[in-house]
Amino acid sequence: MDQRIATIADATPMDLPALSCWRKHDASERIASQLEAGSRVRVIIETPVALLGRAMALAVARSLGTRLVQAAIPPELAFHERAELFMRVNRIALLAGYVPCWTQPPSPWPLQPRGAPLQFVIAEPGHCPPPAPGLSDILMSPPLLDVKGRVELLNWAVPQSANWPAGDTGKLVGHSAIGADDILHLRAAGVENVAEAVGVLNTATLRRIGAAGTVMDRSYDWDDIVLPPKVLDNLRSIPFEHHHRRQLLDNVAKGALRHYEGLAISALFCGASGTGKTMAAQVIARDIGAELIRVDMASTISKYIGETAKNLRRIFEHAAGANTIIMFDEADALFAKRTDIKDAHDRHANADTTYLLQLIESFDGAVLLATNKRENIDPAFMRRIRHVVDFPQPGPDERLRIWTLHLRNLSTDGGAACTAQVAAIAPGIELSPAQIRNAAITAAYAALARKSSSIGASDIMAGLERELGKDGRTLGVAQRKRLESHG
Repeated sequence: MDQRIATIADATPMDLPALSCWRKHDASERIASQLEAGSRVRVIIETPVALLGRAMALAVARSLGTRLVQAAIPPELAFHERAELFMRVNRIALLAGYVPCWTQPPSPWPLQPRGAPLQFVIAEPGHCPPPAPGLSDILMSPPLLDVKGRVELLNWAVPQSANWPAGDTGKLVGHSAIGADDILHLRAAGVENVAEAVGVLNTATLRRIGAAGTVMDRSYDWDDIVLPPKVLDNLRSIPFEHHHRRQLLDNVAKGALRHYEGLAISALFCGASGTGKTMAAQVIARDIGAELIRVDMASTISKYIGETAKNLRRIFEHAAGANTIIMFDEADALFAKRTDIKDAHDRHANADTTYLLQLIESFDGAVLLATNKRENIDPAFMRRIRHVVDFPQPGPDERLRIWTLHLRNLSTDGGAACTAQVAAIAPGIELSPAQIRNAAITAAYAALARKSSSIGASDIMAGLERELGKDGRTLGVAQRKRLESHG
């Protein structure tokens, strides 16, 4: 090795194996055909995970019958110093039969007419080097990991995982936000079991998205949500499409595939506060087996021009490749009806909304948006969302089911002692699902204060009075009598 480049270059092979989901032979055939035609080829592998990019470059190089020398040129050097190091790496590659792989390429790209005919560049998304004279660029990116690829990567990062029960491994790769960058965290953390791995993955997801998002609980399932049948059918179609999207794309004729590659899963939930929009998102996340990330709109939307778009791009870039659902609460803050352009801020606000739609349509995961003010959403944007689901206030039958569900969970007797009271009073008092939940919790505490494990009429009355009082309402005389008569 040339001593001048010994600190910036390394020809040691990596131990990360080539994953089965990489189509390295297709890439090597494309590269070989251009080399045979006399072109000088620069393969740019665009990925946020440099380790994965280097491993993919090595796999392609091996399929071409050659090997890599990895190099990173310090950007703080003067241009003529960077150009000299670039030349020396190319010279070693030509003399020793290597292919240069730049994890930090020189900028601008030096003109080297007799350099190595093939070069690899590992670039972060949005930071690909510009075209250079005399080079034919081939842009590649590692495909999203399938289940088999995730297992292979997991076995490399945590060798003992090969001995874990299949159910534990399946739980990890199928029900956690796991991407290639998360695997690095598992390897660095030295996890020993599935529980530790899940904890590391949740922390990694939060660290990627930063202060803009919160990992939400997914403890609810379809039996916990009470909605009209038509609304439930609309909600169930979201995870169904997510599970079968790849099957649909595989059935599309190859010539028409370009029309459907951006078949993103997006949904807009509309309804008053407390009608179950967030719970529905949690249920869907559990069904899909994905982590649910709720975006904090206050830290995403900025008054400074260009900052909102930058924050949105960061969220989607970090969530890409992970089994993640992104949820935007108060979506009307970004999808409000277009304003007349009076100044630069109005123009950029409209541009931010359009940019978010582009990010949603190109995102491989699912994106959920929720709003309390459907009338404020621009109809033009609503037409570009795959699913629009309206969450109505519960009717008498739904209210009774919600009351029964919560009282069954909160009472040691399963709510048996207050079944008649609930049946008599619940249908006639209009409350949202969230208000019924709060009223039931208040009733449970009232029963505990009486040192009783059974919730009674007086306890339900206490819960109702508190929730109705928040809206400036009171429990009517007839309603009180109906409760007392069933007590």
